[in-house]
Amino acid sequence: MEDLVLGDRVQTGQNQFSTIYAFGTKDPNASIPLEQFVTDSGEVLEVTGNHILFFADGTSEVAMDVKPMDTLMTVGNNQTAKILRKGLVKKQGA
Repeated sequence: MEDLVLGDRVQTGQNQFSTIYAFGTKDPNASIPLEQFVTDSGEVLEVTGNHILFFADGTSEVAMDVKPMDTLMTVGNNQTAKILRKGLVKKQGA
């Protein structure tokens, strides 16, 4: 993530890519609160509270409103991830 720059293209869905046009929280000196999710596969996801996440049913919600036991769509392979735990962490330079 730290290597991304404006204009880069990133995968946003299966065979879908979008151009980065802005960074909302890229400040190497800031301490940013992040929503932290632990999934049933053991993966950890950390995003800002306003980050949009997509559910397995095709709907979406901002991260601050996602709850344990919600099921998210993952990028690639049309797989899903169930949220087991949710917390709030602070990261430097997020």
